[in-house]
Amino acid sequence: MSFNHKSADNGQKIVNLFSQYFSSVYKDTAPTNINFQSNIVQSIDSLNSLHIELLEVFNELNILSYKNAIGPDAPQQHGFRNKKSCLTNLITIKHHIIKSFSNNQQTDVVYTDFEKAFDR
Repeated sequence: MSFNHKSADNGQKIVNLFSQYFSSVYKDTAPTNINFQSNIVQSIDSLNSLHIELLEVFNELNILSYKNAIGPDAPQQHGFRNKKSCLTNLITIKHHIIKSFSNNQQTDVVYTDFEKAFDR
């Protein structure tokens, strides 16, 4: 490599060549009054706190996914859920019945009307 009529053929010579013309803006001025032990303890405490918070979020997400899978907000529930109407339930059961008839399978349906349970 050559620059301004000077050449360099290995890494150290290239560094020396460029350091003659370019300087770094980085200044190595580290403060001398740092209490590393205190900073390490604070860092460990903040990491432990973050770890606990992440575990809490993870546990809450697991609980929510479990509740949504089996509880009243399960994906199979219709009518009282956001973006789930009774019509989606009818479409689902219609698809299931047509599929059963196509495969010559028996399909039993039980209709339950909860209207009076919610009228007060």
